[in-house]
Amino acid sequence: MKRRELYLKMWRDCRGILHPGDAVSILGGGPAGLHLAHALSEKKLRVTVHDPHPVGGQRIPLMHACQSDNKPHELWQHAADFSRAWYKSFVHLGCVEGSDYFVIQTRRYLRMLQKQLQSMGVQFTASNPPAPDARTFIAIGHAAQELLLTTLHRGQIIPGSESYWNKQYQQKNFMTIGNRTAHIHRNAASRTDAENLAQLVLPGVRHAFFSGARLTSRDRKPIVGFMPEPEVTTYDALMKRYVHESYAPGLHKNQSPFFFCAFGYHAMTYTPFLAREVAEWLTGKNGDSQNLICTLTPARFLSRT
Repeated sequence: MKRRELYLKMWRDCRGILHPGDAVSILGGGPAGLHLAHALSEKKLRVTVHDPHPVGGQRIPLMHACQSDNKPHELWQHAADFSRAWYKSFVHLGCVEGSDYFVIQTRRYLRMLQKQLQSMGVQFTASNPPAPDARTFIAIGHAAQELLLTTLHRGQIIPGSESYWNKQYQQKNFMTIGNRTAHIHRNAASRTDAENLAQLVLPGVRHAFFSGARLTSRDRKPIVGFMPEPEVTTYDALMKRYVHESYAPGLHKNQSPFFFCAFGYHAMTYTPFLAREVAEWLTGKNGDSQNLICTLTPARFLSRT
């Protein structure tokens, strides 16, 4: 059986694993967590979002969606088309539309989405979630790091700095809302690099700098799906075990969490679309993107022996 065929079988095995009234826990209240909470709540699931921060720890004031300099792959194009329609209804909340992108006031938008979710019955708590199982959805970078990096070695941390200043400036890789300007996504840029660039572009203007790390996968695509059990460490072991056996029954027994993370800088593009498709898939509806989602499984990082 080819890899893609096995991943598609795993997708089919897990289709309809959740039912209306089921309780699910989402770890992380950032863009991924809130969009996923919205999509699952619409399917009549009882959703609790766990995050110690009021808006998912988001310090970055501006983010963009639906923009790419490179020719987008099929997954990104599907997500961008869906997200353009999604964000059009939020222009009044600081989502400013460009020719082929949106610039979003991140915290304002997330607060609005959180308020909407609360009205839908979604619960928010700063407490730790229960032990991970098949109803635990990992949608936050820091929570996924320990499992994906230190234990499973299936992701990586991309360091970098971004700078923001309070005066309009228009140039490639910059975006503006009102009098706020941001230089976006500088891979492996040091804080000194960001400071020097900001002073060069707008000398004498007050700047704010945000440096840190983001979680991404090795192939730069999201990680979406149930984690294989710990003893399955190679693709051949996965195939031998599940080529004739359903992937779904052991998820609760093996405490297999569902990963919805590693969106990189395109989180605001990917998450509205993938959250809807994941909710359709896991509740047994007619999601139309199984050929895209099944290849985002964490199992794609298992080595072949």
